[in-house]
Amino acid sequence: MNLNLFLEQTGQSWTLRPNREYIVGSGNDCDIPLSNVNVVSAHHLKFIFHQPSNSWHVSDLGSSNGVFINNQRITDYPIQIQTRIAIAGGIFLVATPEEVRQVQSAIPTPPFYVPDPPPPNTFNQAQGFSPQPFQPPVPVTSSSLRVLTWGEYVESQVFKAKSWWDQIAVRYFLTTGLRNTPWITFDGYIIPNFKESAEKIAVGIEANLNQLKRYEDTDCQVVLLTDAHLIDTSRAVFSGIELLALKRANRRDFRRFCVVYHHRIRTYVIVDNYGPDLFIGRLTRFESQPDGFIPVVILAVAILIALFMSSAFSPLSATLSSSGSQLTVFLWVLIIITGLWTANYLAVPWLMQRFRILPKPSNTMIIWLLILGVLWIFLFLLTILFPPFGTNY
Repeated sequence: MNLNLFLEQTGQSWTLRPNREYIVGSGNDCDIPLSNVNVVSAHHLKFIFHQPSNSWHVSDLGSSNGVFINNQRITDYPIQIQTRIAIAGGIFLVATPEEVRQVQSAIPTPPFYVPDPPPPNTFNQAQGFSPQPFQPPVPVTSSSLRVLTWGEYVESQVFKAKSWWDQIAVRYFLTTGLRNTPWITFDGYIIPNFKESAEKIAVGIEANLNQLKRYEDTDCQVVLLTDAHLIDTSRAVFSGIELLALKRANRRDFRRFCVVYHHRIRTYVIVDNYGPDLFIGRLTRFESQPDGFIPVVILAVAILIALFMSSAFSPLSATLSSSGSQLTVFLWVLIIITGLWTANYLAVPWLMQRFRILPKPSNTMIIWLLILGVLWIFLFLLTILFPPFGTNY
């Protein structure tokens, strides 16, 4: 039984024979080469036909970024029905056993139909494969999606977080722009002399993309964003800090984007009029979902530092022995370090959202400098209120 393989990004297709295995990767010796060397391992995965089970299998060859099916990382997976295989970098392979393809080809497929997501247990070895009927898209004249501001979009992502620590991480990385983005791709095209409005076209695209929400771990939202929300647009940078900051966006800078999120990939689609022309663009970012592990670890390290600074092994041990106030020093060090943690993970995101500051690393640095100045004044006042501690030091 042959296996038909389709690469969504380029439209390439292959027919795999059961008499051998096929290696997929970025290496030159691969049977199915992929050019994304930054995210695809040299030997990323393989397809092999298992004679005992009479089925094809896909196996991860120890790749660095993994192989995902149904949003789950796999090491070996039997391909019994049409299967969409996700590789890091937004690469999707669709594998269809030839028997299944023959069954599907017997069903008339109207043009421009959008398939429903396959329900669980569509394959039963006793009853065989039962393809689901297709549903045509409904013509749309007005969007059912609410247009969100950037702050509302951030809160919607925070709401999805599983714990309070995860909420801290999600809000921090979204509002500060300090997101882990290994790669960004952008493409677009222009339709000259387009007579209709961009909003009408955008509503239709949004309505169709919104159907993807029926898939697991997939969402679609319409958000007002600027270019700085998507990429770092810093200019005149000196030592990592953009000059003439702080940057805020004017109302005219915001444009309507349809944001589609699937697994670790966010795609931003924009439809806009440029004079008599229509522009349709798409920007895709690969973003790992932030979790609360990093804030927890940093807070734990802060407490350990406070304990060390007040111990006998600390460089301050001589001063501590003369003053006899290890507990006082421990509390002071703990207050300073936890204050810095609170300023970073709680105060900075709150200020960025409260004053609608663009989520740019350069803006975050400026906010940090302002907060450090306030903390220094606060500590100075504490030394005045507690003169014994200030005298000893």
